Amino acid sequence: MLSPISPLLSSRAPAGIDAFDIVLHDGRPMLVSDALHTWDLRADRWTAFDLAAPWPPEARADYIDMRAVGAVVVDGRVVVGGGGDHQGFAQWDLDSGAVRTYVRADHGGVAHVATLEAAGRTLFIAGGTGPAVHVWDATRRDPLPVAFEDDAENEPIALDQTEPAGVAAGLLRGRPVAVTESDNTVLVWDLSDDEPETMVAFDEPDEDELVGLVGEEEAERLDWRLAAVTAVGLSGVAGRESVLAATGGVLLFGDPDTGLWDETLVLPGGPTEHLDAAVAGGRAVAVTGAEDGTVRLVDLERRALVIPPFQAHEGEIVGVRVLELDGRPVALTVGRDDHVRAWPFTAS
Repeated sequence: MLSPISPLLSSRAPAGIDAFDIVLHDGRPMLVSDALHTWDLRADRWTAFDLAAPWPPEARADYIDMRAVGAVVVDGRVVVGGGGDHQGFAQWDLDSGAVRTYVRADHGGVAHVATLEAAGRTLFIAGGTGPAVHVWDATRRDPLPVAFEDDAENEPIALDQTEPAGVAAGLLRGRPVAVTESDNTVLVWDLSDDEPETMVAFDEPDEDELVGLVGEEEAERLDWRLAAVTAVGLSGVAGRESVLAATGGVLLFGDPDTGLWDETLVLPGGPTEHLDAAVAGGRAVAVTGAEDGTVRLVDLERRALVIPPFQAHEGEIVGVRVLELDGRPVALTVGRDDHVRAWPFTAS
């Protein structure tokens, strides 16, 4: 499946990437990877960084396990947060590698990290194998490594949802929110203060709902691909906001006022594994990635693909992201082939 467009940027990572985030630092977009490398998009420059072991002394551990990663800017410095199957969430100062918050004993592993820098809040939202999704205020740090004690001063907020298949964050109705998924239920949490409440909940559509959304013939064709929710997100178009969920070969649009899935977009190609949506360059767009390396670029205003799906990488897509580059929207994709590529949202 040849690509109808050429990438704006393409670079080979010095080490395999399983997860990444994009942070804007000093006006320059920078990729931060779980393999402990950064990539300056404009200079096409990869830089390795070192992080201290995130365990308090009583843990007697001296390793880093990074499966999921996020990055934000606090007081002009990049802060990295992440964890893995065998390590709970921790935070570091990127330049010095010093630990800002230590691993908590009872949080379990980390599979997903989302970040939010809006509405006066700078947050990490971390979910994985533990008993809850945890929301961290990135401006706080541990004064001492007492993370295995009950009286640690810097404690995150726990959202009552376990082992999410997807975590996203953004603004909804002007309020900072987290979107989490577990057991095929998508929840939207209001993060305006330190006592988050569920704003709305979306259940997985049943067969009758799917028929009503896409028609009986299309529902039958999609039946084998209608799997569990694999990714979540948010979109906003001309004052109309939606909660997004990728499930099988369908992108679902949920109405936050009713808690109902009210629109769909059928996505040709393999089942969606990764999703990101944003307003960039004045356009509301989304990008999805599949295990077979297929990428779809979506115009959210028209509820349509920008161009036909195309093969962006050889093998699995590791992750996708929407960002603005030189005033226009760009889809960034990372593949198991160790390549990072940026694609324009254009048919020309």
